[in-house]
Amino acid sequence: MRFRAIATIESPVAVSARRATGNDLATQPFLPGSTVRGALAAAYLESGTAGDSDFQAMFLRELVRFSDLCKGGAVPWPLSARQCQERDDHPVLDVLLGRAARQFDTDLPIEHECQQMVAGNLCRAKVGLPNGFFSYNAATKQYENVEVGTRRVAHAAVDPDLLRTRGGEFHSSRVIHAGQTFEGFVQASGGGEAALQRFIGEGRTLYVGRGGSRGQGRIVLSLTPEVGDAVQQVAGRIEALNRVAAERFAALQDKIVFTCTLASATILLDEWLLSKPALEATDIAPELEPYKPIAMTRPTDIAGWHAKARLPKADAGALAAGSCFLFHRDAAPGEDRAAAYQSLAQVLVRAGEQGLGERWQEGFGEASFCLPFHYERAEGA
Repeated sequence: MRFRAIATIESPVAVSARRATGNDLATQPFLPGSTVRGALAAAYLESGTAGDSDFQAMFLRELVRFSDLCKGGAVPWPLSARQCQERDDHPVLDVLLGRAARQFDTDLPIEHECQQMVAGNLCRAKVGLPNGFFSYNAATKQYENVEVGTRRVAHAAVDPDLLRTRGGEFHSSRVIHAGQTFEGFVQASGGGEAALQRFIGEGRTLYVGRGGSRGQGRIVLSLTPEVGDAVQQVAGRIEALNRVAAERFAALQDKIVFTCTLASATILLDEWLLSKPALEATDIAPELEPYKPIAMTRPTDIAGWHAKARLPKADAGALAAGSCFLFHRDAAPGEDRAAAYQSLAQVLVRAGEQGLGERWQEGFGEASFCLPFHYERAEGA
């Protein structure tokens, strides 16, 4: 079962963007799944019942998977998004389908300038990649930036003997301020569903991030079961993507395509247990081997802190959130596309429930398939 996870920020939250060293610290603009999972495990340990069947179901038997929680349920901008650098009123476009088409038709032009009309003329301003997170605004029918409210706090260390501040120990940090709501999901199977509902109930107060001794990090986590036919929803998006691809780019008319957009950092290992630089179709599901990828990716490093051992975790190479891929294969002559889309949707839904790559229980490897942004805002569409 899939639950919508909602975290209400009740006191300033700071989740280290890097290992907590130095006098000025940044915060992640979201609540990582690994942080939420760790906070829930800590709360369970404090309850005095650690090791029982519910604890094993939630944290030891790989029955529960936590996603990152972002403000208002927003998602990271895909690396294929392009935004005018001079005018905010110009819509953000997506270049993933265009990049794929140019692999097969090298005569297609590559646009590096804004193509919106201004007073009868092309804007021609430079375009760039938007940063942060976005969501769809149904009122304006636009994809818009989601700004996370943060502020800077400061404190000084006090000498216990002299009862005055210590020289050189003035610290500041960026925090997510209280009163905001962050959303994601928790995927549970088997005994994990009932265990989660019993422990969280109507809502569970947790403490995340750093600064707990100063009153920081208090959130209330609640879960709501999600309903709906996920396979039909994904099949509809696959059909829409292929229809737009065929209408907009002749080079894609004879192909079946789907997209994969990473909503969180994804750790992929090869047979030598080394980090892979790109996602392959077989990393999603073995039966997708005929599909070949066209990638727009960015590498990142994942670091962390083992709270129990009070030691840093080993760094891991990963693909950054927002990395996106278009997978394609040639359609067979006379192939029933509707049936192909339905079959493909079933495979993608199963993959989405499981997560991609390593450490998926902590929120890594979260992916969206056929994200509407890719075809609704395709360049020139």
